[in-house]
Amino acid sequence: EGQGGRAAMGTRRREGCGRGPPMRGACVAALACRLYCATVGRSAGWGRHGCWIGSVLPSSRRLVARCPQLRRQSAPLGGDGSRSAALEAVAGRPESSYLLQLVDTSSCHFVKDSRQALLVALEEIRALLLLQQRRRPNGLVAPGATELLPVRAGGEELPPGRPLLWALPLPAASDVEVAEIARRAVLLQAAYRPIACGADAAGAVLDAEAVISEWSSDERARSWSLCVRGVHCRSTLAAGAAAELFASSVGQLGPVRLEQPEVALALLEEFAADVKINLLPAELPPARRVWLAQVMGQKPKGWLKPYALCARPLVCRSTMRPELAFLMANLAQISDGDAVLDPVCGSGSLLVAAAACGATDLWGIDADPKVLDGSSSVREKSSADIQDVMANFVALKLPLPSLECGDALDASCQAYTQSYDALLADLPYGHREQSFFHQPRELAVGLLEMAARVLRPHRRSVMMWPEALAVDAAAMVQDAGLSLVVVLSCDSSGSQKRRLVVVEQL
Repeated sequence: EGQGGRAAMGTRRREGCGRGPPMRGACVAALACRLYCATVGRSAGWGRHGCWIGSVLPSSRRLVARCPQLRRQSAPLGGDGSRSAALEAVAGRPESSYLLQLVDTSSCHFVKDSRQALLVALEEIRALLLLQQRRRPNGLVAPGATELLPVRAGGEELPPGRPLLWALPLPAASDVEVAEIARRAVLLQAAYRPIACGADAAGAVLDAEAVISEWSSDERARSWSLCVRGVHCRSTLAAGAAAELFASSVGQLGPVRLEQPEVALALLEEFAADVKINLLPAELPPARRVWLAQVMGQKPKGWLKPYALCARPLVCRSTMRPELAFLMANLAQISDGDAVLDPVCGSGSLLVAAAACGATDLWGIDADPKVLDGSSSVREKSSADIQDVMANFVALKLPLPSLECGDALDASCQAYTQSYDALLADLPYGHREQSFFHQPRELAVGLLEMAARVLRPHRRSVMMWPEALAVDAAAMVQDAGLSLVVVLSCDSSGSQKRRLVVVEQL
């Protein structure tokens, strides 16, 4: 409203309150934040002085009373709102667990079956956990340190459907390691530290008030933000209503900061894992739980956009989608400074993902010279505009690979004169691409033998095989002198059955 409006607001004081400083700019901050919620609808928060909240915002109890979606259930977990009872749902170890929210597996475009995507997601997280643990100074991995448990209610063995909320025991990883895993994992949406929980919003409010009041003054003085997320379907709560609901809790905290806050809070409305995602908000069953949690890590918005196929100078008929390429790089536990080989590299999608994950020594082999020089590009360009595989790395400012044209099973190739930390391969299936020199089974067996030859101890190879080959994967891996980690189903369509074969050097 201009200078006059701000001055008038600044002179208002909270009436009927025996404590707290004058309102001054707090009211302005509250209104500005509410305007932000109305326009953006994602994050909200208020300043550090709790005095003005009662005069500007409705109380938690009044808000619950007038919002039907918040009073579908009437009691917090355990009935008394205590922290121990409310957080009992976190895999039996509430105060010593992280919450991991997986990406909605029903929307994975590169894996047709959502159950397959769930198993792949859990294996990806385990691989990254092992990577973080091996990078520690002692390099020791405790038995069972990668155990992931579904978040369940008391007496429930496994949530039905496709559970997206999983618990990770705290000793398995530090806050920094969990943040790094959340930043890298393709199928992990975010990682949290649970603060409060209830069977409904009212129960979570009671628990949050008790927990945050026990924080030290330094912890409560930190800046913060709040977002609202649904688990298994879209949340029925608006960001502004959620912030008002928890006003008595977040009002104890420091100033709101929507960009880079010291504490990023998330309100999670968890529905049943088998709920239908296409229901209207009024048709949804009551949420199973409502969580207030601290966001420990998540991927930046738009992180995949620079690697999209439409943005690459060179794309061939069988170029792998970037999500799947990053997934394979994570399963291979690629990290900074690694040496990576792709003996059937094509247009280099797997090597691009490896370089983005920190690999600096990149080698690729392909039998088709038209792929390496860009002649087989699907882009409609004149001969003067054709770009080779190197253009994909230059465009993304990634380390350039060493490429050679030859037979992937030719031991005299220069790429086979050194050792590697990872070997990645997407075998030609005979649909879009044909193998120049070998049948699929011969090529798979040969690449396993090459992996046994060039991989460093305890390092991994991840290959994409046709389903027919993967039936004998255990015997083939054993014959090559490697250790089979896992075979994961990863069907891209009803007709194209694929398997991710993960092996490790002894």
